[in-house]
Amino acid sequence: MVDNSMLTKYQRAAVNLIRNDLRLMTTIFNNPTTIQANCVCAFLPYMGLIVDGVENWVKRFNNSSKEKLALPLFNGEEKDLYTQMREAIKFWESPYPDIYSKLGQAYSASEEYFANCCKPIAKALKLYDVFGVDIINDKCCGNTILYGCYIPNYMYSNAQANGKKLYKLSIIAGQYAAAFGATETYPICHSTKMITQDYGGLIKSPVGNSYGDSFVLLSMLGQINYLIQVINGFIIPETTSKLRLAYLLYYGILSILPEINCKLSTSFAIDDKWESRLFRDSMAHYGIGVDLRCESDFVDDDPLYGLTQKYFDIDYYSLKAEIFTCLASLARQLEEYLRIDKGLFHF
Repeated sequence: MVDNSMLTKYQRAAVNLIRNDLRLMTTIFNNPTTIQANCVCAFLPYMGLIVDGVENWVKRFNNSSKEKLALPLFNGEEKDLYTQMREAIKFWESPYPDIYSKLGQAYSASEEYFANCCKPIAKALKLYDVFGVDIINDKCCGNTILYGCYIPNYMYSNAQANGKKLYKLSIIAGQYAAAFGATETYPICHSTKMITQDYGGLIKSPVGNSYGDSFVLLSMLGQINYLIQVINGFIIPETTSKLRLAYLLYYGILSILPEINCKLSTSFAIDDKWESRLFRDSMAHYGIGVDLRCESDFVDDDPLYGLTQKYFDIDYYSLKAEIFTCLASLARQLEEYLRIDKGLFHF
């Protein structure tokens, strides 16, 4: 396990942030409820961000310190897989046409696969499911088409290969969790209701049975609700991971909303008061010493050690509340536009 006595205060701060993120990952990956509800798949971009960030931090530490951390680094295959998975964190930062195209390709691949799995008459009548949705507390919280975009080189026709790939990815993640003392799960909200529902055949999708902009908006809504219902709600304790992950999505969505509004003649809005590229980048790595170079910027008793004060002149808890309020407001707008504001069960 990492020994805090050999670390500077900036390194100890980084280790605390790493431990928080790895413990969140441990909670998601070691809970039967989240696994059954595909919450693991929805977490994969964040897993890529976290584990790749930890590996980079360990590498930088060992390159700059006389004392070395005896921790594993990526092999070639792990590096390729985690690089691809980390890139998925930028999915909602992409130009809207790219998002539309990627989801459309995944939708077509899923539809083709499941169509070919059924009998000719069922295929002709389109009596096959195309995708599944995670429904958590009666809210759409992700879908299998989106997850296919998150998993590196996902193959609809080879579930076994996908499983082996994720298993390989999880080995080094588990080693880091153990090394940073992050193997204990967080307390969870046992009243959270998680189910999955397949759509496309006899059960019509809330956004229709063909691909289009509404499906893209449903996917965006799912990613927002995943953060609200699972990361912020299902995980009970306050942890810096909640703001880190929510801000990355908030920042990405800011850039594509104008494109969506232009294409669809809509008026979706999200408060851009908290937009900061520098803060976004600080949420994507563990370089506390780089962000808080001035001794006066470091705040010992703040969860993010002064990052929110530096960039926004506001404390961690206040900014976290603001970001989740922004995301919840957009979620309501999307639900109203898609006419699922009363919940998927009532559609």
